Amino acid sequence: MQIVSKTAFSHIQLNVSNLQRSTDFYLSILSPLGFMKADEEAGEYVRVTNGESFVLVLCPTASKYLEHSYHRKATGLGHFAIAVSSNAMVDDMEKHLNSCGVPILGEGKTELG
Repeated sequence: MQIVSKTAFSHIQLNVSNLQRSTDFYLSILSPLGFMKADEEAGEYVRVTNGESFVLVLCPTASKYLEHSYHRKATGLGHFAIAVSSNAMVDDMEKHLNSCGVPILGEGKTELG
């Protein structure tokens, strides 16, 4: 865990095997939620944000670690969730993710709290 100042955005960092492909993927699947590229440092990182409360930082995996494959049940990041404002948006995102070929975990839906 990293502790940051109140002026810094909460974020999650994902190390990715292909920075451009991952950037295209996350922008595609998250665009219905208002996500866009915030900034980038060529070959170092790309930050994707909804401009309000969440930043996803994509960083290329160092070549010496590329041989390790990812599995969501292995030690490490299992998933991340993004809160939305309505059940209708959950339904819309489910349709969008299905159209992008992204599998939905579990039942795929969470009740609003």
